[in-house]
Amino acid sequence: MTPTPTPTPPAGKRRWLPLLVLGLGVAVTIGIALTWRPAPVIPSDVDHTRAADPRACLVCHGSGRPQARPPQHPISEACFSCHRRP
Repeated sequence: MTPTPTPTPPAGKRRWLPLLVLGLGVAVTIGIALTWRPAPVIPSDVDHTRAADPRACLVCHGSGRPQARPPQHPISEACFSCHRRP
């Protein structure tokens, strides 16, 4: 007894899957591109180049200080996890 071959769908019905995968990939790439923001760069002046510890940043950028972080800034004292040196 020979097995009966499985019928294959017509070529037109199989074309939508690669297009769907490609479309999803493009949508994800566009979504990432529109929401991605580069890490803020720390200025390269004398005051900022001396700061090697996040506590030194909070002397000026802590709550109630002259250059305090804006209210929407994430509450974190790990400054160098987001901010990068030039």
